Amino acid sequence: MIGGRRIFEVKTGFKTAWAHLLKRAHITKFRWHDLRHHFASRLVQAGVPLNTVRDLLGHNSVAMSLRYAHLAPDQRREAVAKLNGKPLLALTLRLQAGSPSNCAVLSC
Repeated sequence: MIGGRRIFEVKTGFKTAWAHLLKRAHITKFRWHDLRHHFASRLVQAGVPLNTVRDLLGHNSVAMSLRYAHLAPDQRREAVAKLNGKPLLALTLRLQAGSPSNCAVLSC
């Protein structure tokens, strides 16, 4: 309420209120589920593990959350880089420095 006046003159359930809200805002072809999908996508893009995404969304299995895995392709490379305990850039530089073509230049 603003100044004692209702913002939306809706006295029914959530579905009706949502429909009125979208209509008033001139938003078409938008579902409540779109917000949920956007939330999950942003979590994965921020590097949140899929099991945590599963938990937050209430999925019964990680398989449901796997539909968002394509949004974080660098996570696999970063996961393997963690085995060396060094950042990915350091791993890349070490591999390049140790390659046979660079040994003559770097005196390996």
